[in-house]
Amino acid sequence: GIQRSSYKQPFAEFLDNERKGFGTFVMQFIGLKDKNGREIYEGDILICREMHESNLDYWQNNEAVPFEVVWCETGWVIPTRDELMNFEVIGNIWETPELLK
Repeated sequence: GIQRSSYKQPFAEFLDNERKGFGTFVMQFIGLKDKNGREIYEGDILICREMHESNLDYWQNNEAVPFEVVWCETGWVIPTRDELMNFEVIGNIWETPELLK
């Protein structure tokens, strides 16, 4: 399953558990939170359910379009910090990939 954060075990032990097949995914916290105060991690799926002029890129045919938080050479591919005030985490690419379809 997904473990958002765990400081109860050394990181090396955490990775050893992954190698042993416990199915844990390491997700990097991006340092920001969604509109509900939930931490946003790499691989999370976000959506904006309220249409505003500032977030029309995340809407298509009057429907909110979910997107994945990813890293590229220039940084995190996400809305601006101000725009994130309208977004919420609805899942992640490992547990709920169907949300991106």
